[in-house]
Amino acid sequence: MANKLHGAIMRSKHHNYYTALIAFVCLLTYTHLGWADNYTWVPRNAAEEEQRLLPVDPTICKVYEQNLRYFAQQNVPMSCERPIAPQFKDRIQAIEWENLDPARYPALFLAIAAKRNYLPPQQIEAAKKDPQAWIASVKDDFATGINVFRRAMIEPPLVGEVRRGKDGRSLPAAPFWIIQFGYNDMSPDNPDEFWRCKPKRGERLQYSMSSSLHLYLASEDLSELLEKFSADVTHPSSEGQHLRRIDGRLFIENIFGDDWISLSEIVTEPPLADAVCNFKFTKTPTRSK
Repeated sequence: MANKLHGAIMRSKHHNYYTALIAFVCLLTYTHLGWADNYTWVPRNAAEEEQRLLPVDPTICKVYEQNLRYFAQQNVPMSCERPIAPQFKDRIQAIEWENLDPARYPALFLAIAAKRNYLPPQQIEAAKKDPQAWIASVKDDFATGINVFRRAMIEPPLVGEVRRGKDGRSLPAAPFWIIQFGYNDMSPDNPDEFWRCKPKRGERLQYSMSSSLHLYLASEDLSELLEKFSADVTHPSSEGQHLRRIDGRLFIENIFGDDWISLSEIVTEPPLADAVCNFKFTKTPTRSK
């Protein structure tokens, strides 16, 4: 009789133990829903600060961090475009682009194409001899959105020291336009699948750490290429995916393949940009009762 009673007690203890264990596992499963995306502003360290041209304005970095988090915490894919949250539209605006007709601005188009290596070296002389014929051969790629040739709609045009005399000295400040040129790898609607941006959470480019979209400076009448636009003073690059106006100031916004988003502030004397805010993509656990 005693042995039967002892066995019953032990079975009851084991049953209670496993019941509690199962309940605990179910609770974890129920409460731990997964991982939410997040972006964190990573301030520059002392060494980076010494190398940089422009000081950091924390208010700019913080408001953009809040904007990124608004969408990231909803797990919105932001590999192609970083939207602007309703509560920040009075502080953050996207700069729109106007597509340019290569046939209307052949000198500017050919100059950028040659500098961007879009125009193969063996075709440069042929294109110079008959620019309209060459433009006609590639115009469909620009008309359909595989490539872009467009100017940033910043009104009035920016003014800066964009010209130099024969002695290398800057000439008086003059109006200029920012031009974007390249394969449109930021568009999820690009008809060419290879260059089409894939909406993803976190990293952006599946084939490269950078984008094909680059920035150039053009004369006010769009007849002349002035120079490549220096989008980062310490890491020479003309890459520029999006333009933003934040608290009345202009910025280039880039997302890189290693989960970073960067804001580079634009100045005009001389025209260049300097990375002032960098944001790292992370994930945080989410729980719910």
